[in-house]
Amino acid sequence: MEEVPLHRTVDTAGTDERPAPPVLVWRPEDEPTLARAVDLAAAALVGDGAEVLPLDWDDHIQTLLGDYPVLTAYEGSPAGPEPADHHDARIRRDVSRADLVRRLRDGAVVLAPVVRRRPWRVLGLPSVPVTGIRSGDDLPLGLEVIGLPGRLADLESFAARLEHRVAGAVVA
Repeated sequence: MEEVPLHRTVDTAGTDERPAPPVLVWRPEDEPTLARAVDLAAAALVGDGAEVLPLDWDDHIQTLLGDYPVLTAYEGSPAGPEPADHHDARIRRDVSRADLVRRLRDGAVVLAPVVRRRPWRVLGLPSVPVTGIRSGDDLPLGLEVIGLPGRLADLESFAARLEHRVAGAVVA
């Protein structure tokens, strides 16, 4: 099969090529090396004709990272009545999830760095890693592509094509 540009998508039979949905890019301002890795991948997408849009979601990310321990502790082994802090964290998580699902409903995906506690997991959204970018110190810089449940095959295909485009890239 010939290589499909990142701004196009193909059905699983390989017969229906159509424009790919937009890529929403979240870059962590407090992690400059990771932000440069995201920028490099986004530039590859733009260079290949993809529609790339910023995802201004820092407030949601910070809230999810703060709530992560509470959400995972109770949901990992619920015992007894739901603690008030979990109830509040769950409501905040559900608001964030609804917002992101609305943004992704037309097939858009998120390109983001892998950050500790991976906030996408508490949202129940699948993510696929994109490897291949390294720091100037030769350390791997992980990115991931996030989408909606039920679209894992599309996410995996997109991540593999993006990984191929950025393989061997180094950010200073």
